[in-house]
Amino acid sequence: IKPDDVIELTTREGDKVNVLKKAVLFGANASGKTTLIESIEFLSGYLREDINTGKVFNIPTFKGNFKDLEGITSFDISFFSDAVIYRYELKLNSLGVVYEALSYLSNDKYNCIFNRKEKDNQIEVEGFDFFTPEERDIIPLLSKTIGNQQKAKSFLYKLHDNNVKSIEKAYAWLSGLIFVFPTSKYAVKAVRISEDENYRMSLSNYLKKYDTGIEKTYADTSMSLDDAVTRYGMPRKVVEEIYEIAKKSE
Repeated sequence: IKPDDVIELTTREGDKVNVLKKAVLFGANASGKTTLIESIEFLSGYLREDINTGKVFNIPTFKGNFKDLEGITSFDISFFSDAVIYRYELKLNSLGVVYEALSYLSNDKYNCIFNRKEKDNQIEVEGFDFFTPEERDIIPLLSKTIGNQQKAKSFLYKLHDNNVKSIEKAYAWLSGLIFVFPTSKYAVKAVRISEDENYRMSLSNYLKKYDTGIEKTYADTSMSLDDAVTRYGMPRKVVEEIYEIAKKSE
């Protein structure tokens, strides 16, 4: 890696961390690229929802028989927000949260903001030193209400939903992630790009400003999706999924 490929981040705590300016994900077909993106999109969407108790999760997973994972999907993501480097960990099975933790980097090690885990079929939440004195009075009460009846819900979402400001920057970053790929709800932006010149110019300038390599955006809607099925052999299932995404985003 060349020096020009990285940028140095300095945290409030004085830690300095080098990160890549850009990264590219590539690999053979069916190697898991899309599943990785879909999994992170799932995580962001999960944190935006008030999950109902008893909901069965449809978590994007890699193909294979991984018996050692015991049906648990794990997320572990580090990110930089408001001069703080956070680490968020989440483990889910089809019924709800198995483990959850939020921490922050200080003096080259991660310090616990909160830690949620199961012990003897009971849910325990630890931590809280990160929070303000006023918030520390509220959080133990919230942790007591997150028993089995709320197992499906993220404690991070619960803190956000109860207006706990200390985690708001971390929550906003995680819940605000946007992915644009063929099956995402943002794929239908092509219609707006085609019909709204101001939006098209704004998007082009934005992408150019952040050095994405994209100079100009445009959309060719002269061919319908149904025509594409005939001309290019596009799978009918894909077309139906696109129509369904478009309908939901109206």
